[in-house]
Amino acid sequence: YPIEHIEKIVKRVRPVSSGPAAKNVIFLSADAFGVLPPVSILTPEQTQYYFLSGFTAKL
Repeated sequence: YPIEHIEKIVKRVRPVSSGPAAKNVIFLSADAFGVLPPVSILTPEQTQYYFLSGFTAKL
């Protein structure tokens, strides 16, 4: 549906609505082999790597 249907959108040069950068990221993974620990504190670079590489186990 068109973005104009969203209420309370911030309009600037073009219709854009954004918030501040995320402070915490929850990364869900189907890690059947236990490579990633259940809870990890990752650097921004590590988070980007695992997200872009699509880290998951083929179940």
